[in-house]
Amino acid sequence: MSNRFLKQLIYGSFFIIIFLAFGYGFFLFISPTSSCFDGKKNGLEENVDCGGSCQSCEIKALSKLEVIKAMLIPAKEGSSVLVFQIKNPNPFYGASSFFYKVYNETGEFSFLLSSGESFIYSGETKYVIEPLLSLNAESVKNIVVSLDNISWSRRDAFNSPDLNIRETSTKLENDSISVSGIISNRDTFNFSKIPVEVLFFDAANNLIGASKTEIKDLKSFTERQFIITYPSIPADPGKTKIFFDAKKTVF
Repeated sequence: MSNRFLKQLIYGSFFIIIFLAFGYGFFLFISPTSSCFDGKKNGLEENVDCGGSCQSCEIKALSKLEVIKAMLIPAKEGSSVLVFQIKNPNPFYGASSFFYKVYNETGEFSFLLSSGESFIYSGETKYVIEPLLSLNAESVKNIVVSLDNISWSRRDAFNSPDLNIRETSTKLENDSISVSGIISNRDTFNFSKIPVEVLFFDAANNLIGASKTEIKDLKSFTERQFIITYPSIPADPGKTKIFFDAKKTVF
């Protein structure tokens, strides 16, 4: 192969690459950009408003988190406990983080009652509890919960820790009700905090009280006793529900 032919081959390849790059750039220039919210498949989208520079089509196809029930429960004088239940109908995706806002809607006006951040595992139905808010439950007529900034994670990357609650007991006393038990960390992770939450029901299965405590610095393969005390209410001890609300955080 002569040097002249080799140079021609190199120059020809160079100009072909330049031509292809120019053509691709021109295609991007004349093609519609991805708006992600226009209900059309355009730009580099793989499907309508997803893929490319938009969110993945797999995430877009997920079902929304559902707020099943929200209520304020009277507690101490002038205060209330906020409780709402959330369902994640997606079997393969959890929300490693989401933000919520709770409003009291009265006709044309909405008043913010509370806001915060939480998470939910795949296929899980969970309670969110905010105890002792400075609110009069009787003055709140219509509670609305909004969820946003949801960060989805696949189940194999975000799953429930291996924790266990055992030896639980609910005792009714003259001026209080107490719940105790032992929480065991059977996971390989250490936890900086583990919220332990309790729901109280009456004989007719009505939710009449809720509270929580935090277990701090529970290391792998250790356990800790907990006690939660609540003002006296006509609760049925056999219907008490106790659960943890923890996600893996190494410290």
